[in-house]
Amino acid sequence: KIPILAFIGRIVFFCYDNFIFPFNLLLKKIDVYHSPAFILPLINFNYKKIITIADLGFYVFGTEFSKKWHSIHLKFMLPISVRYANKIIAISESTKKQIVEIFKVPEEKVIAIHLGVSSKYKIIEDKQAIDVVLLKYNIKKPFILFVGNMDPRKNLKRLISAFRNVKKEKNSLQLVIAGSRGELFQ
Repeated sequence: KIPILAFIGRIVFFCYDNFIFPFNLLLKKIDVYHSPAFILPLINFNYKKIITIADLGFYVFGTEFSKKWHSIHLKFMLPISVRYANKIIAISESTKKQIVEIFKVPEEKVIAIHLGVSSKYKIIEDKQAIDVVLLKYNIKKPFILFVGNMDPRKNLKRLISAFRNVKKEKNSLQLVIAGSRGELFQ
């Protein structure tokens, strides 16, 4: 929350991630390094490198999509990481297509592996349990459910606008938004 401390923290994080951590990997004599968070260190040694890219919203939309520092950092680091990665995992065919188009990498370098779903997410068969939740939040059927945070990238403005249009035809319809405000909610 204190700007100068946040700035110093970012510098320390950047230096550790890019100039100290790689030597840790070298000392451990690893064969493969997988970064599930988009980027590789600037210094890389002779091991296989894999990155996972969840989406490119920050690349396309910039600071509208994420915090300014985060967006600048990723825009600088991602092209370097894509170039040096031996393999890139995309979480959807759409993201794979964007990676190939934006970074001009061979399609065979990118593989789409869809995210798994925890066993805690399942269809609830107990109608009473469902009714309790609907009553608690004053939700009446029929309804449209949005689940996610309310950052601008989720495009809730468009959802609400579309809902208004549908509601004209189907007056009893409700829009239910479930999730946190997100970092960039206004």
